[in-house]
Amino acid sequence: MRHPWWVKTRPEPKYEIRAEDYERFDARKTVFGSFEEYVGEVRARQLFEQSRSRRVAALAADEPGLSLADRALAFGAQTVWQSEAQQTLYSWTSPRSPALEALNPERRRLDVSPEQAARIVKRAARFYGALMVGIAELNRSHVYSHDHRGRPIVFRDTPEPVVTDEELVIPESCRWVVALAVRQDWTAVMGAPNALSSAAVALGYSTMPVVAGSLAEFIRALGYNAIPCGNDTALSVPIAIDAGLGEFGRHARLITPRYGSNVRLAKVICDLPMSVDRPIDFGVVEFCMVCKKCALHCPSGAISLEREPSFETRGPWNRAGVKMWHEDAVKCFEQWHRETTGCSICVRVCPYNHADTVVHRAVMAAIATTTLFNRLFAAADDLFGYGRQVPPQAFWAS
Repeated sequence: MRHPWWVKTRPEPKYEIRAEDYERFDARKTVFGSFEEYVGEVRARQLFEQSRSRRVAALAADEPGLSLADRALAFGAQTVWQSEAQQTLYSWTSPRSPALEALNPERRRLDVSPEQAARIVKRAARFYGALMVGIAELNRSHVYSHDHRGRPIVFRDTPEPVVTDEELVIPESCRWVVALAVRQDWTAVMGAPNALSSAAVALGYSTMPVVAGSLAEFIRALGYNAIPCGNDTALSVPIAIDAGLGEFGRHARLITPRYGSNVRLAKVICDLPMSVDRPIDFGVVEFCMVCKKCALHCPSGAISLEREPSFETRGPWNRAGVKMWHEDAVKCFEQWHRETTGCSICVRVCPYNHADTVVHRAVMAAIATTTLFNRLFAAADDLFGYGRQVPPQAFWAS
């Protein structure tokens, strides 16, 4: 992975934590796990019914962006994500054990230097479809304390990962994590919020297990343990930051140098010793302080308008102990139901998500090297109309 010349490396990740508060997060506290608890049963039922009625009406009216063809695109994109294939691909042990035993009956291990191992794994990840790949030492504080079903996730001195109805066991030897980013269709996301942007997100979620699961099987075939993960098991954004893929933005998502936040993240936890990547700095946090475009365009007010990142959280769905712009995930999720498709407006309007042009690269280079022009660039982004919603016809005509 070669970042543009204006991206600098850092000895430590570009986020500040307060160690006494930075405890492992319980996955059940996410808005997906506790939405009904956060808003109440009546409110949740109302939102689900409103969403269903809106979908039916839009289909009947053949509404652009919410038409049958648009919805069908999203439905097809969910094929892996919403099937048993995802569970198989995210298995903590090989779903093809007999084949793996036949390939490597003596359980031989790849015997190369950590630097060579990192190069091999990165090349394999790109072969399987990763847009970006980085490696970090696993920070156990990023690992969930419990999964969405309430099972404790523990570290234990075991020869391989163990999954039972009572707990999930990660071997003590699993000290490395491979951070993976997969693409989302740019034209579809620029139509957000509609079914086409939802299709781009869904295809990202379908691609994540293919890439992570394939890479995990590759590492297992090399003689090591590998645990592929999507949004489960551990927090993807801080892992990706640790592995040098990007910085966090005001919208609480990863921003990468080349693709902005128009990516989806997965990871593979493993015990293959590899050289690690360094975190990077290209001026994102400083630019977000003055830009605020995602917050100003957020229809639900879920994104903070405060100038500075803060340790102050906005609800139990936020990870405590980290200094960042914490989002109101409940407001965001309520907006998803109103739109019936998810939202992604914050991704669409972000200046880092523009097409890769000479002018855009020059602006990104300037932002990375000085803060003097940040306000000018943020204003110019609006002046030139960047981030405007692309009509559905543009996608189907492309």
